Amino acid sequence: MIMFFQEARAYIEKLIRLQAYLVSKGYARVDQPAVLEAKENLKKYLDYYHYDSDEKMRNFFESNHDRIKALIPGENYRGYQKLMQEFMKLQNQ
Repeated sequence: MIMFFQEARAYIEKLIRLQAYLVSKGYARVDQPAVLEAKENLKKYLDYYHYDSDEKMRNFFESNHDRIKALIPGENYRGYQKLMQEFMKLQNQ
């Protein structure tokens, strides 16, 4: 069974990779500077800290809620609904 901290880390890392891919393809949002800042901050924290327990990751997820949500592409992105559902599921665990 996948633990919360593993699932949340994988989700955040997926969003970071997705944003890097979208930027490389020239996709930009109105709030792109905030998205890039959120991506860099989250990546820095995940690279430096382990967040290797559910409690640590829940605290991280809660305190970085807005940054994580900022990485979800807009509603025009075909995977928006799935990413939002995953976000809501993790938020409510």
